[in-house]
Amino acid sequence: MPTLRSSATVVVASAAALAWLSIRSIAPPAARSESAPPTVFSAERALRHLNVIARAPHPCGSPAHDAVREYVVAALEKEGLQTEIQETTSVSDRSGIRAAHIRNVVGRLPGTDPAARAILVVAHYDSAFNSPGASDDGAGVAAILEAARALRASSPLRNDVIVLLTDAEEPGLLGARVFAREHPLARRVGVVLNLEARGSAGPVMMFETSSRNAPLIDALAESVPDAVANSLSVEIYRLLPNDTDFSELAAAGMKGFNFAYLDGYARYHTVHDSVASLDPRSLQHHGEYLLALLRSLGRQDLATLVSRDDSVYFSSPIPLLIRYRGPWAFFWTALELALFILAAARLRRTGGPGLGGLLGGTFAALVAVVIAAGATFALSRVLLGMIVGGTSWRLGEIYGHTWLTAGFVLLSLSFFAGCHIVARRWLTSESIAMGAALLWTVGLLLATARMRGASYMLAWPLIFVLAGIAIVPRPVSPATGWKSIVTLIFCAAPAIVLTTQLVHLFAIAMSFRMIGVTAAIATLGASLIGRHFGLVADAWRWKVPGVLVVVSFIFVFFGYRTGRPSPAHPRPDSLIYLFDGDRDQAQWASFDEKTDAWTSGFVRGDRHELRDFFPNATRLYRTAPAPVVACALPDAIPESIVEQAGLRQLRFRLRPGGRVNLMSVSVDREAAPLSMSIDGKRVSEQSIQKVLAMETVRMLPIEYYAPPESGVTLEIECARPGPLRLILVTASAGLPMAPSRPPDLIPAISGGSLISWSDAVLVRRSFQF
Repeated sequence: MPTLRSSATVVVASAAALAWLSIRSIAPPAARSESAPPTVFSAERALRHLNVIARAPHPCGSPAHDAVREYVVAALEKEGLQTEIQETTSVSDRSGIRAAHIRNVVGRLPGTDPAARAILVVAHYDSAFNSPGASDDGAGVAAILEAARALRASSPLRNDVIVLLTDAEEPGLLGARVFAREHPLARRVGVVLNLEARGSAGPVMMFETSSRNAPLIDALAESVPDAVANSLSVEIYRLLPNDTDFSELAAAGMKGFNFAYLDGYARYHTVHDSVASLDPRSLQHHGEYLLALLRSLGRQDLATLVSRDDSVYFSSPIPLLIRYRGPWAFFWTALELALFILAAARLRRTGGPGLGGLLGGTFAALVAVVIAAGATFALSRVLLGMIVGGTSWRLGEIYGHTWLTAGFVLLSLSFFAGCHIVARRWLTSESIAMGAALLWTVGLLLATARMRGASYMLAWPLIFVLAGIAIVPRPVSPATGWKSIVTLIFCAAPAIVLTTQLVHLFAIAMSFRMIGVTAAIATLGASLIGRHFGLVADAWRWKVPGVLVVVSFIFVFFGYRTGRPSPAHPRPDSLIYLFDGDRDQAQWASFDEKTDAWTSGFVRGDRHELRDFFPNATRLYRTAPAPVVACALPDAIPESIVEQAGLRQLRFRLRPGGRVNLMSVSVDREAAPLSMSIDGKRVSEQSIQKVLAMETVRMLPIEYYAPPESGVTLEIECARPGPLRLILVTASAGLPMAPSRPPDLIPAISGGSLISWSDAVLVRRSFQF
């Protein structure tokens, strides 16, 4: 007969093994070498392309961007693809009013059936402003080039493969938008495979699909049975403001998949998104998904990928993507409810908790989760302040987050274990487990009704745990023998595996800034296996939370040491050179909350707005005068001004004054702009009014990326007859006369909008007509 401590040891060891197996099962595969057979994907071969693509930052409008485009065109043509450049202007109101001079690379690998629908594979070849873009999205481009080579080494596919390497994804999905709306090949697309990254490592996850995805999930499961995917991620992603090229393609009615790897978030959009920082296993994972799906879908009739249902699906520790149609979620929910009633009745007949014990267990489980998650969140904010300080680092984008996440999850479990031990003075482990099951049941009912893709995460752990309680209703102890203990472990396996997997993937996807939610997920999972905690607590009492605290502090210490600034893990800061062409004056500016030793050599004083350059920005800057450097000035040349029927119709030629990455145009809202067109592409009145309705908008903003040196045509119709005021600001990469940063600093993360750029020259000029 087992002893109390031997039983507890087996339970702890089994739980740890299941957690390790859960994480290990979704790890990316080993990278293949150049000596791999020609028909398989090789990360090492793909890295040849990536070394060229990610040699330097290549945002749209830069000479490096042109070089990357020329390289990928040559690489596609070498593999026999019929290649063209889609060159046009794209205009979008997805995030303000944005436009770009687009040069999409479009290639086609013909199949044996020219009438069949085609597979569209997508990645973007522009990078963020200060980033080499090795992962975002050079890895996607390189994976497509290597997959094209492997396809050419195999027998031909039935369906055409269309390669779309989009331009201007970073500033607002502008290349994908204009392809979906204007390119004739868009009408032939049967399915889309989009490759992305938001980090530098980790497993590639299929995190988004188009709606009514049941046939797509079947195809994924058959092609890539060990795919890292779950329907919960789709539900979460739909609630977030994030977008990729897939968003524009899906909005145009295309079906498909969105893939990305997400770990290494601290390197995202920085100078450290380099080939040296990329984990080749993530690149291999990209390629294996892509090649397997191309070969499978390339032989199918893509017109049959039609359904009225979404699937509920999730990865498992064995190479199997478990899936079922959405309506089946109601069956599993009904089964769980039946098991809940059965388990509660069985417990009651054996002297277990009644209604009072059940409600007490629910309260205890809820309090434990709230205390554990809340304390973890509060402590994490203290640590973030110590690591991040007042720099331009966005909250949560820190190095060492793996150590920190593991440490804080263990810390939350220590709080939970302590609460469980205290609650055991009044309640049994069975009461706490059934109380937690009641919480989970309420969540399952809500998920099944409103967010069906999330229901699996609640249903399967509940079904197994409740089955275990129904089978072994008596308190588990050494007296019940090994059979009961093994049953207990087996029935807890889905809860441990699925919770661990979700905690791991959620922590990667949301980074350390969401550690409070990550801790809540972990402790909710722990609450469901309260009987296990009861057995372990009976064996070691307060030593359990004590050991968890010690181990968590060790992990947090390593994470803290890793997260502190160093040459290997540099801290970002911001510096901009601003030249005012109206006044012939220049100044340095930084949007850091606190200046470091380097930026304090350029800026000083209190923070304030810079409305001359950023009319709508509420961001604050420190500034100081800077030496004047000769800068090419933008120009606004009126071509026609017509007043009729109380309206003013103005047509301008806006010239950037040279090659720049961005030309920003701010239009005086007092002129009451009604409609406009950019290079002949109309911006609707509804779009303009939506922007003007924003509280912070003082002038109507338009951002044009990669403007031609010959200029951009802007036509505006205004409702008021008074003068129209324009402000032009151009932005170009680089800082004049600025010494290089110390090795523990890098330029701040630069997003799509002008106000978030660093290490750039901004030139301003105003006009009135």
